[in-house]
Amino acid sequence: MDLTNHQVALIAIFVVLTGAVAFNLTNLTGQAIKEGAVFQVQPVLLDNGENLRMSIHPGKEGTTNKVEFFTNGMKVGETPNFCDEQRCMGSVAIVYEIPMQWEPGLYVAHVFDYTSGSYVQDYFTVE
Repeated sequence: MDLTNHQVALIAIFVVLTGAVAFNLTNLTGQAIKEGAVFQVQPVLLDNGENLRMSIHPGKEGTTNKVEFFTNGMKVGETPNFCDEQRCMGSVAIVYEIPMQWEPGLYVAHVFDYTSGSYVQDYFTVE
């Protein structure tokens, strides 16, 4: 296979550019991945008056200082502040008694995660 100088130059440029992009891509994606908050509720099925246990493990930038509860798109409650600052940085376990007046149905609990810039949430059902 006889290659002209022009073809060799194009192949060399292609190899160099491909290598540069491949090495930079690992750096770019590595910086884009941020470990956000982990939020869980237990149990996922409970009755009015029972305790919902929640655990929050904030990401690097923390979470809001209260958990909010929603059903059918409407806010129905929130926990008291679980840290003194607006942004909580430490892991916390919260126990919240489900109010007697909550209707049976699917509920979502969430906190805002400042690391990801979005809400982290978990679901539970009141019977």
